[in-house]
Amino acid sequence: MDMRFTRGKWQRIRYHTPESLRGLLSRYFEEVELSDTTRATLKAVCRKPRPFPIEDYKEALDNEFNMPYPNEFRHNKHEGIVGILIELIKDRNAILEG
Repeated sequence: MDMRFTRGKWQRIRYHTPESLRGLLSRYFEEVELSDTTRATLKAVCRKPRPFPIEDYKEALDNEFNMPYPNEFRHNKHEGIVGILIELIKDRNAILEG
């Protein structure tokens, strides 16, 4: 795994084999199709997202949109976008269950 700060954004790079990527994505999607597995970059198309408790989504989105900068500084301006995304997830889950 590698962390880089590029053009004002943090990037977490983790290198996968086709098997490890399929295993990771299968936790979140029922259908995972990999392609270009002979190149340096793997491509994946995922369908049928698996539903999780809303608290899990909120925790993940809070972490993603309020990542710490050096010295643990955080902007703390993420709640608006997280709230919108949570509502969209609820709507999507209702459709999937429906």
